[in-house]
Amino acid sequence: MSPSMKLASAAVAVVAIGALALWQLMPAPGGAGSSPSAPTATVVPTTEPTPRTTATAEVPPPLSETFTSDVHGVSISYPAGWVTQAATESWDPGADLPWTFGAPATDFIFDPNREHDLFLGLASQPLGDESASEWVDRMLAISDPAPCAETETVQVDGAQGLLATCDEPLRAFVTEGQRGYAIFLYRSDDDPRTPVVYGPEFFNELLESVQLRPGDAAAAAGTEG
Repeated sequence: MSPSMKLASAAVAVVAIGALALWQLMPAPGGAGSSPSAPTATVVPTTEPTPRTTATAEVPPPLSETFTSDVHGVSISYPAGWVTQAATESWDPGADLPWTFGAPATDFIFDPNREHDLFLGLASQPLGDESASEWVDRMLAISDPAPCAETETVQVDGAQGLLATCDEPLRAFVTEGQRGYAIFLYRSDDDPRTPVVYGPEFFNELLESVQLRPGDAAAAAGTEG
């Protein structure tokens, strides 16, 4: 072999040896000595929570007006804006409660925006041969509205009686002298808010404003006909 060919062969050998050495020194992928890749953080966009809208609770209006019944001998406070419809007939002794809206023997006070769905009724009748407790028991057992056995004692303008706590209507029956008084509040559940807003607390407030005048009712009855 010529000297030049010997030199070329030696050079190729050196290059091959160097490449082999470099390959052996290179770290294996994922092996020891390799720098682990930093995990990529996933950025989750933050969404501001939507504030919950709290509905303003409806409250009954104050009892700023007063109605006096010339037929039944009773007065009561009621909210401004409500409409009164006075009774045109007396409530005869022994007759059932004329609580249906528009009955001529009852005074009605009602919200004109709800009319048949929210109204207050007042009526009174002579006890006749009944005792005070017998009269109250008969009122509670009347089939229209449905009889009510859920009661609690109530005092209206110093007169004692019972408060019927069944759903509809809320009813208070008290006696004063020889006269029985029925005071009731009807609230339709067509609007779910109505029974809640105009509930027992509102009814008790109405009852606290009542003044019983049995003498006036007797005078009015004596002038009828």
